[in-house]
Parts: sequence; C-alpha cells; structure tokens
Amino acid sequence: MPVPPDDMICRFINPDRNTWNANLNRPTQRAFKQAGLSVWHQARLSEWNVALEDLLIVNLSGYGQAHHQVGDYLDLAKQVAQEEDIPCEVQVEWRPDEVSEPWWQWRYAHVQVEATAGPADFPLELRRLLAANARAIIPPAA
Repeated sequence: MPVPPDDMICRFINPDRNTWNANLNRPTQRAFKQAGLSVWHQARLSEWNVALEDLLIVNLSGYGQAHHQVGDYLDLAKQVAQEEDIPCEVQVEWRPDEVSEPWWQWRYAHVQVEATAGPADFPLELRRLLAANARAIIPPAA
C-alpha cells in the first residue's frame, strides 16, 4: 500500500561507508544507492511516542539521518526521468514484514522505497538529488 506523498520519512545514514560527507555535514549520493531503501515513517513512530533515535540500536548506532517527504522521492524521480531521458520511477510503500528482529517492535512504521522503472538501484542523478534535497539532516553521533 502506498504511503501518502505529504508524509515524512527518515533514512538512516551510515557515516563510515562514504555515505556521509563530513566537510559538508550532509549525506552523499551513496546513502541512496541500494535497490530498496529502508526508511521510517516519522508520524507513525510519533503516534506511539517513539523517537527516531530509539531505533539507532545495534548496527545503526551512531548513524545520521536524512528526512524527506514521500513526494520528494516521487517528484525527484520524475525530474530525473525528464531531464536525463531515462526511465526512473519509484514506489514508496509500507513494508512491515521486511524488518529484522532488533527493529521488529517498530515494524508498523517501516517503509520501503523501490525503483519500479529503470535500473534496479537508483540512477546516480536521483541519488544526488535526494542527498542534496533532504528537508532535514541530522549528523551522525560523534
């Protein structure tokens, strides 16, 4: 089931894999490279009085955050498709069953962003736009 375009979602960013630019203090395009992006729905967590920081456990400890509206992913994909003349579409849907054990208690807020047209992973230009156009950025813990 699609997530509404005005809803805010958060992508956790690993600072140790060339996915965080320490000089600019923002994510790099590599933070959005994989085929299916696991993100978290902020309002659903908030409804249960859960802070995003509560999810920074196990291997997510110390990660940064990039916040977008769902519509940002959809609109930027359309922009890339037009400007680059390549197929580029994404789908943003609830995926509670694709959460591993340590985060299972928060599965109700898990969302997956997947390419539905074009290459399996997101085109470079889409990844650049996502990194540059986050609505909010929270740096990794020092």
